[in-house]
Amino acid sequence: MKRVKIKHHTAASIQVKDHSKPKLSAYEWVSDDQRHELSVKNNALTLPNETGKHVIEITADWPNGNASYTFVVEVE
Repeated sequence: MKRVKIKHHTAASIQVKDHSKPKLSAYEWVSDDQRHELSVKNNALTLPNETGKHVIEITADWPNGNASYTFVVEVE
């Protein structure tokens, strides 16, 4: 998976194309079976601050289903 390089203290905006309002959650995967919850407020995600690569998962839950998006960031 291609990584996105970011600076320390970076936040990301989460946008839903159809303008629906799913319940959003975000996690940093620290191992195959362990993850830490990240802060999501007003569709803004606070990304990790520690230098290195981080696997991030965003989940979106609607009344009729859900979706999960995963990406890698590298904090420089």
